[in-house]
Amino acid sequence: MAKGIADKGKGAKSLTVKKKPMPKAVAGKTGMAAGAKKPAPSAKKSPPAAKKPAARKATAGTLRTSGAPSQAPAKPSRPAASPAGRKLKAGRANLGSRTPSKPLLRGELTTSLSIGQYYFRELLRPGENDLTILSPGRPRAIGDVIELTGRLLDEDGQPVNGALIEIWQANAYGRYRHPQESYDSPLDPNFQGFGRGLTDEAGRFRFVTIKPGPYPVPGAVDWWRPPHIHVLIMAAGLVRLATEMFFPNETLNRFDLILNGIPDPKDRRRLIAKQVAATPRAPAGATGFEFDIVLRGKAETPFMDKMA
Repeated sequence: MAKGIADKGKGAKSLTVKKKPMPKAVAGKTGMAAGAKKPAPSAKKSPPAAKKPAARKATAGTLRTSGAPSQAPAKPSRPAASPAGRKLKAGRANLGSRTPSKPLLRGELTTSLSIGQYYFRELLRPGENDLTILSPGRPRAIGDVIELTGRLLDEDGQPVNGALIEIWQANAYGRYRHPQESYDSPLDPNFQGFGRGLTDEAGRFRFVTIKPGPYPVPGAVDWWRPPHIHVLIMAAGLVRLATEMFFPNETLNRFDLILNGIPDPKDRRRLIAKQVAATPRAPAGATGFEFDIVLRGKAETPFMDKMA
């Protein structure tokens, strides 16, 4: 075929040469100069760069405010004018209206004071230090009667008078008189389980009660609390303090997690009462125990805030 074209003369030959350059009219429309190289095939297949942002805007669902599409590239951030975005903004506004719009006012804390020295005397009734008799004429509580005596001392060994001492405990069967008590043991109707009294001029206090029984700790495995009495101290110039009194020669003392949670053996011994002779005022057959409480100093009694 090339041979046939060559035989037709110079016109055919010039026609063959004219097919190589791009026509000037086409070059003017595309903005290319004559003699410019033809774009690569991959450039023809790729869409114009201005069409991609429009496609992304349509996909994102952006609401347009004018009829002309924007030629600027879309930003990768979430659309701010979407319907879901409007609801979210409204929700945030509602939450903001329920919170303070101004800084909180800072006030000074109320100064804590100790208990006044004349506070307790009017609250006590005669016989509140005897837990074995609820009222005259009623039977005595079930169990071994004990007389608990002791002194409340400061760090110098001086007595603290006029202090209120409260005690509470389980009954002889190891059950507390409390609505939330879960230990299934007998409840003594003649034992209320708590009492209180004031220290005298020598700092002495005295209670008549029943030796409490042991009980299993709810939710614990193989942990029985030994017989013990809870003691609360309140006095003028003193924030209330709480501790526990244990009995001597009790096997469960060696396994109690609260008593043995005190690292110093000397401090543990301070929580164990001493067996003494009962006073002449004690009921017949009562066993005497002595438990002194020291508020401060080297011989300080361990209190619950330091035992936890």
